[in-house]
Amino acid sequence: MTTTVCMDLRYLQRACENSRSGGRGGVGTYIANLWNALVARGPDFSLRPLLTRRAPTPEFRTTMRGLDKTTPVTSPLIGHPALPARLSFGKYAPLVRLVESELLLARALYHQRVDIVHDPDQGLPPPGRFGKVVTVHDIPVWKDVGQRKLRQFYLRRTLRRADRLVCDSRSTAQDLLTFAPDVLNKISVCPPGLDPRVFHPGPPDPDWALSRFHLSSPFFVHVGVCAGRKNPDGILEAVRRVKEKWGNKFQLAFIGPYQVNQEALDYLAKKGRQLGVGAQLRLLGDVSTDELVKLYRTSAALVFPSLVEGFGYPAVEALACGTPCIVSSEGAVAEMVGDVGLRVNPRSADEIAAAMLAVLRGQAPDVRDTGPAVAAHFGTSKIADFFIDTYESLRRAR
Repeated sequence: MTTTVCMDLRYLQRACENSRSGGRGGVGTYIANLWNALVARGPDFSLRPLLTRRAPTPEFRTTMRGLDKTTPVTSPLIGHPALPARLSFGKYAPLVRLVESELLLARALYHQRVDIVHDPDQGLPPPGRFGKVVTVHDIPVWKDVGQRKLRQFYLRRTLRRADRLVCDSRSTAQDLLTFAPDVLNKISVCPPGLDPRVFHPGPPDPDWALSRFHLSSPFFVHVGVCAGRKNPDGILEAVRRVKEKWGNKFQLAFIGPYQVNQEALDYLAKKGRQLGVGAQLRLLGDVSTDELVKLYRTSAALVFPSLVEGFGYPAVEALACGTPCIVSSEGAVAEMVGDVGLRVNPRSADEIAAAMLAVLRGQAPDVRDTGPAVAAHFGTSKIADFFIDTYESLRRAR
């Protein structure tokens, strides 16, 4: 009997609308890799996408394999032309998603032949007779006191309703148990998948980096919108200290969809000027996947000392390309990269700067062989095997 799974793709669909040249983010990359890995498994497994009412962009259709051969379920509310975008993305997003899931989406799925509903963006699955799988990427620290109770209510409702909770890492699973100890029997751990056909070692190309992005070697990279938990203050202060000891002959490129977070872009530029390191910073914005791979290969190292991280795709991507990575000594990223990463206290600008200086001086470990070996543990075939087993066991149990 073929298992039919409806997977919520709306996060990635909206990401492609907002950032046409890339900018999926970690969750978007997770969704794309998981969908494509499952599609590749063939006819014994049926996938149906849950989409917004907006027409998918060409970028979205190109990213998601086999999408045109599926029968989508359309979201009744999120993405509706009459709904202001700020309500879908802003502080009231949990309330909007709560209303849609409890009322409208449950009705939309009532007459569909679906065995499993999977929300890979840790959203609230709708009520219904189907099995419910939720991927948990992290347990956010809610800083907006006015919305904290609403968001915690939404998260607790999600955890109670889900039949299976799949965490990206043991660190995330532990955080989840601290938040909700009663969900222990629902939890399993499966690290996200990485496509080795895309991220793999290759020759550096400094001439290309110079002509395309005005980056002079040596340069470091940070991937993702550097705001909040990504530790922009610690990174910029470390750059200042590196400059004091090394001089001006290095750069740090911030890569990410900053057009969806102009405040983060403005903060990096302003703070960099205040610290006297504006000339060392390059704010690239979006890049294509091919360009990202070339930047990893050509850079001296990835600088990624996040304060909180559910998985940390950039660290594994960098290692897959044979590039050193400077990461936090605590949490999920340290768990994933192990001793291959240059692990630092993310709250110590001195330690971050010392790791960057070690790279510049040629004192960092060579990861051209060990990095890809670590990344090989996160192949997309493994995540496909895990979720197919999860879906099948849940369908049989129900």
